[in-house]
Amino acid sequence: MLRKSIIVLLIVALAASFAIGCGKKGISNLSNLIELVPQKANLAGQVRLGQILKDRDASDIYKLVPTEPGSSRTFDEALDKFQDENGIDLKDFEEGVFFGDVSQPGGRESYFGVLVKGNFAKDELISIIEERTGEELSSTSYKDHQIYVGRLQEFAISFLSEEVFVVGVMDAVKDVIDVKVGDEPALSGEVLETYNGLGDALVKIAMVVPPQLTQEVPPIVAPLADVEKAGVALTKNGELVALTIKLYLTSTESAESFAAMITLAKSMGKNIQQMVPIPEEMLQVIQLLLDNLKVERSDSLVIISIEMTVSEIKALMQGSGT
Repeated sequence: MLRKSIIVLLIVALAASFAIGCGKKGISNLSNLIELVPQKANLAGQVRLGQILKDRDASDIYKLVPTEPGSSRTFDEALDKFQDENGIDLKDFEEGVFFGDVSQPGGRESYFGVLVKGNFAKDELISIIEERTGEELSSTSYKDHQIYVGRLQEFAISFLSEEVFVVGVMDAVKDVIDVKVGDEPALSGEVLETYNGLGDALVKIAMVVPPQLTQEVPPIVAPLADVEKAGVALTKNGELVALTIKLYLTSTESAESFAAMITLAKSMGKNIQQMVPIPEEMLQVIQLLLDNLKVERSDSLVIISIEMTVSEIKALMQGSGT
């Protein structure tokens, strides 16, 4: 049954895979999906699928990605294949915002959900889910919203408007509805601040790091244990593509140690050929990445970024033998 849940989330939530408190008034305008994320989430992210699929450079780069014989070689071929196999046209979807509580254990105790905005037909989507999972969905009413669930209620889906639906575990779906009607606060505080601090991005994710995730950090990377918040963003501005990682540590001293660790690793990486034999084409790729790697620090914040032009990315992929 877990496999069925994964299939549903992949198909419906477009995870290809990858707020502002509403008070008691509720939310009538669903254009900003982050405003529907519940306060209990300590992780939130966004994928602007519509922008990615329409980007000509992304399509060109996809052609250079190594694939198995017989696999799709272009964006359009891959999208057509996905539609043929799953009955869903990914071009109909604009954006996905995912959220969860990474401090929760996996399995039935997990807490996660995905909000999806796009152009879809509810009945058709439900039919596709039923066909792919091999089971009929039942529905239950919750605060004037219908929630559709599988036989074991391992996943749930609810349509919040003609353009927005939420899919995930039952608790997450109910919490989103609670936020929408004004019975539960929307995401705020550190997670939202970190999320908003990443700016406009094709893909971004922000989280407050639970203490248990850093309890067993190896001594060689000890500064990682002091990371309290983290954010990652992939952006594209014309020809320039940037991957930015923001790490908020417990103190300025911790941030200094972390930045020094990354700078040392960068220096060692430039001399990697002296330590291990590496093919020349791969060495060129490593050097290009390291040359574009920047490490900055401001008080307890460390920013690690790689900026490259589309032309450099294409040359890098071609040079690595793809």
